[in-house]
Amino acid sequence: TVPICVGPRNSSEIVMAQ
Repeated sequence: TVPICVGPRNSSEIVMAQ
């Protein structure tokens, strides 16, 4: 699983992306 972070978004969105 790769933490996808596109732009300054909430860290919770990164967790859901995994």
